[in-house]
Amino acid sequence: MLAATVYVTTSSAVRKVADDCRRIQTLLDALRVTYDKVVVDTKAMRDVMAGMSSSGDALPQCFVGDSFVGTYDQLMELNEDGLLPRALREGGYTEEVRGGENIPVVKQAAKPKK
Repeated sequence: MLAATVYVTTSSAVRKVADDCRRIQTLLDALRVTYDKVVVDTKAMRDVMAGMSSSGDALPQCFVGDSFVGTYDQLMELNEDGLLPRALREGGYTEEVRGGENIPVVKQAAKPKK
């Protein structure tokens, strides 16, 4: 069983980061993705994070094993495009994902301005 790992912070010094940390967990919970949460609140932990992905020590980040899946913004974009389950699977995620990969995602065209 290979679950996801989410690196977050509990610090609310930067509001967007704190909000994104809560939102990434809410997104994964909604999809019933099994994940471990690692709280990164020390400089030593942030230094370790800096070498783990192309996003450096930006938080939050999601991994499956050693495979970087994305930051909150990247996961939201994948989810909106219907590609998040596939991205998790490509990283090696073996658990259930609510909605799976067979739900078609239809983007609605913007309504023309009058």
